Amino acid sequence: MQRIFAFDPGTSAIGWAVLDCDRDTLAIVAAGVRLFALSRHRALQRMRQRLKPEQRMKLRQRMKLRRTDLAGALISCGLMTTTVENRHWEHNDGSELRHWLSLSLKDELPDHELVRILFNAHKHRGESEYGPDKTSARQYVDALLTVQSRWHAPLQKPECREHVLAVMFRRRAPQKSPAGARPISPLAAVSHSQFKVIWHALVRKFGPPHAVRIEAAVPASRKGSVNAQERARLTERLATIARPATRQNLLRVRLFQQQANQSTGFAECRISGSQFGFAEAFSPMIEIDHSVPVARNGAGGRHNLALSLADANRAKGSALPEIVQTSRKPPNRVQLADADALRQAVTLALEFLQTQGTSMDVRVVSPRKVALARQALFDKESAKNRSDLRHHAVDAILTGAVQGKSADCCTLDGRFAAMINAALETLLVSTKPERSKRGQKHDDTRYGRPSVHSGFDPGSHICARKPVAELTAPMLRRLADRGLRKRIADINASSANELAAIFGRTKRVKVVHVAHEAIDVSRRRGVSAYAVLPFDNHHLDIVQTRDGVWKAYGASRHQVTQPGWRPEWERARVGGKLVMRLHKGDMVEIMGADGNLEIMTVIRLGGAAGTVHLARSFDCG
Repeated sequence: MQRIFAFDPGTSAIGWAVLDCDRDTLAIVAAGVRLFALSRHRALQRMRQRLKPEQRMKLRQRMKLRRTDLAGALISCGLMTTTVENRHWEHNDGSELRHWLSLSLKDELPDHELVRILFNAHKHRGESEYGPDKTSARQYVDALLTVQSRWHAPLQKPECREHVLAVMFRRRAPQKSPAGARPISPLAAVSHSQFKVIWHALVRKFGPPHAVRIEAAVPASRKGSVNAQERARLTERLATIARPATRQNLLRVRLFQQQANQSTGFAECRISGSQFGFAEAFSPMIEIDHSVPVARNGAGGRHNLALSLADANRAKGSALPEIVQTSRKPPNRVQLADADALRQAVTLALEFLQTQGTSMDVRVVSPRKVALARQALFDKESAKNRSDLRHHAVDAILTGAVQGKSADCCTLDGRFAAMINAALETLLVSTKPERSKRGQKHDDTRYGRPSVHSGFDPGSHICARKPVAELTAPMLRRLADRGLRKRIADINASSANELAAIFGRTKRVKVVHVAHEAIDVSRRRGVSAYAVLPFDNHHLDIVQTRDGVWKAYGASRHQVTQPGWRPEWERARVGGKLVMRLHKGDMVEIMGADGNLEIMTVIRLGGAAGTVHLARSFDCG
């Protein structure tokens, strides 16, 4: 009897199965799904912030993080100790700093002055003329560390100097990051961590396996390039007008075919409505126009391009069209990131299995073999229902079954399909708990206060920047700039062209909202710095009062991270007993309408209404 562990890794869940394989029989011992959809959602949020530059952290937050990293690097190298870290480098005299800068490349510097110069150079790291020799900040710091290594012992180690330079200028240290190494995706890191949790749990319960099967990731094209057949058709049409098959000409042919009328054979300009032929599409009178201009954050992909008359394109400028017609749905960069993360997760899993023992037979199963096995078993019902995450467990069972015997594929019949359906009824579902505190503000939204000259009360209103292209009619009436509001009201602007003339080159404006539950965050002297709206509840406390009634008390993520925080029911001295504390992602056992016990997952916490939203563990969406 051979014990097989089979896995179907994903970016929202991992399906697993334990099979016993004999020469003539194949039995399903156990199967299950490990869900981590909440972790996937947060990893995607971080990935979107990296993919979209306009959503990155503000300059002050980045500077604070960079200073913290530099302080940690100096402490680890021995140039700075925790007792010396008295913020001396933040308060300096300009003349004294210039004096030590002039001596930095010639004489020995005291420890605190060296640290202060490094922090000052870090502040001006982008300047091209810095230091006594007026070189770039990077060249100056490199020369400074080399010269001061004569008197400071920590700097005599090359790895110490490389570490400081890497932290200051975000330069990779060669001994830590070899050339060609790709960073691990956050989705792949979460998936791999959960794979290891499943592996150790299965080994503890069933013992080490004889064989391991993992379904490979489906390759995804990142560039979306033209295939060979379509390129041949486009090249053949270009040959009719004696045009070379360059990248620009191929793009014009594809855009012409998208805009052409099948009956007349002429394309229509989307700005002026004029018609032009195929040969005219390659003349100077026709230009490639961005439907949503780049100045308005328009994308550069083919879905945002169109052929237009040059005069109409010039007259349009950076105005937004009344109706933007797109030829196809824009590419989903998150899906591409999922495909890359899935391939990385499979690679990390294989590397992990190599460290667990050499006696195991580890193989990667092609997704095509799994699809063929599904069709052979379920026929017309082979299409996956991706809203039901139990399909990961089915794929894991089929992954272990198609290579469960000595042959490449074992015989699958109706009895094995019945075994799979029976396994789904007793499916083991586990969920990754979500209880971490990620930073001081977590996912809370940060707002500022409107000016007293805006016409709104700073005490009861908050404001945040919004892109001009995303403004709606109610937002136009709540602009923080009184002058812009007056100009829009005077001319009664409603079309995109009129709004473009008012805003000009302005890309973002402040929009005012009513602060219902805003929390003021003050500076040291009690001055309000900004306001925070709680984005999500951290947990929900269910308390049983003295009369036996259950009441719910919610706590947001911002409240939980404040120093000296205590639950509301403790501060108010309700006099009850804590029954349970629910977090999002926890699993509870409740009695259903049919009288049977059912395991449900907490997907939403309503602190104000005292409600808990539950869903079955294998549901998605």
